[in-house]
Amino acid sequence: MKKISNSEFVVMDLLWKEGRSLNRHEIAELIRKNPKNEPWELPTISTFISRLCSKGVLTYEKKDRMYHYYPAVTKTEYIQTMINQKLEETFRMSFDELVLEYTGNKKTKQNIKKVDEYIKNFSVD
Repeated sequence: MKKISNSEFVVMDLLWKEGRSLNRHEIAELIRKNPKNEPWELPTISTFISRLCSKGVLTYEKKDRMYHYYPAVTKTEYIQTMINQKLEETFRMSFDELVLEYTGNKKTKQNIKKVDEYIKNFSVD
């Protein structure tokens, strides 16, 4: 899976939160409604949508002569993949190997509890 830009992430995050397919006009309208977002015009949003489709994270179907877009991956899947790629790229190790390093390569009950507590307190919005 290819990394997406911050601007592309805005589009994906909107679709993940909406939980339904949207056409490009609906996407543009919802992006413009949020004051935190840049006031992108429809051609810019269409470019982001095209890039997201080519990267395989967004897909579409034709309904009523319009394309409706929806995520091809969940937000969790995307984030996990990006984390794993970054770990491999930076440390040349998998998540499992990183956890072992974090615990000093010791599979003790105390270390397992420590990692388990960390995971329980972690959430992805």
